[in-house]
Amino acid sequence: MEKPKFNRLNSFVEKYNILTNIQHGFRVGKLRAAACQSFIGSTLEVLANHLNAVGIFLHLAAAYDVLNHQILLKKLEIYSVRGVLKSWFKSYLSNLSQFVDIAKIGYNNTLHRYSSLSRKTAYGFPQGSVLGPILFLLYRY
Repeated sequence: MEKPKFNRLNSFVEKYNILTNIQHGFRVGKLRAAACQSFIGSTLEVLANHLNAVGIFLHLAAAYDVLNHQILLKKLEIYSVRGVLKSWFKSYLSNLSQFVDIAKIGYNNTLHRYSSLSRKTAYGFPQGSVLGPILFLLYRY
């Protein structure tokens, strides 16, 4: 049986050391707890040396929505993703569309739905996709 594409892509990322060892999110064998321990350990070390510790925490809820497909494809090519595999990614990212759908329950318990028109986009990739997290990491580096 063929391995799922995510496992092959993850193996590729690990084999060629594309991401740094301190990157824990969405990686096989990298636990969030280890990232937290590393962060706390570094902070305690800084404070023990009477230095200042500064933290900036960002919540990237819509991060997947702003990634440019052309930039991602160029980065994949830099990582030696070419030929059929690059064509597969290009196909995966092409013809994506998005729309907004809002449901509201009125005062008399009637459901009102409001939807925008569907519109093609050259940014982002499907929320909840298996490839989304690893593509996001590759895009960042």
